[in-house]
Amino acid sequence: MNIWFYIACSITNTKIIYADYKYEDIEEVGINSNVKFITLPFNNITDKQFEFLELFFEPNYSLEDFFSQEYSFNEHPVIAIIKKYNSLEQLRKILEKKKNNPLNAWVNQI
Repeated sequence: MNIWFYIACSITNTKIIYADYKYEDIEEVGINSNVKFITLPFNNITDKQFEFLELFFEPNYSLEDFFSQEYSFNEHPVIAIIKKYNSLEQLRKILEKKKNNPLNAWVNQI
């Protein structure tokens, strides 16, 4: 759900602010600071960002299709088939298969 929230905020250009909470034992007692997350700039999406989206949506569409206002949300062909994962481990394996090498090797290339 966090990934969907992040994508939705990126698409709508909504700020994401995360509070770094102070704790005493297990009780929240305040906030150390607020952190603003950087969202994906969909007006200038990179190949890597598009590759990330392909992990969740079918890859047979263009950015114009993705942001088309022609369809309602429920009828939009790009999100009609959403890829679902049961765990981060499953998502990692799909990404490794797509990259054709282990994820830790791919991360070291960045």
